Amino acid sequence: MDKIPLTPGKLYARLSEEFNRRRPRECASCHMPMVYVIEREMGDYANWLVDDVAAGCEECRGLVNEIVSAHALRYDIFDPTCTPVASAHNMASRLFTHPPRFT
Repeated sequence: MDKIPLTPGKLYARLSEEFNRRRPRECASCHMPMVYVIEREMGDYANWLVDDVAAGCEECRGLVNEIVSAHALRYDIFDPTCTPVASAHNMASRLFTHPPRFT
């Protein structure tokens, strides 16, 4: 299945919209981490990650993981002005696999 290409901003908007819709009411200060482009090493892996230092409670971290996992299978970032950050090989602990993990 071909992934739908989105700009980083459009992808973040989709992730954030779903997170805000599903986030527990008591977690108003939790938010969706920002997305950034990485060098993809293999076929269906995502070519993007989310920032893993964003503030959030454990429940919201699980929700972020669930949302990112689903979207990583459907969307890729396409932005000819973006320079991907370090290869996923050097970021092994943060690379999304199937299923992706949010650390």
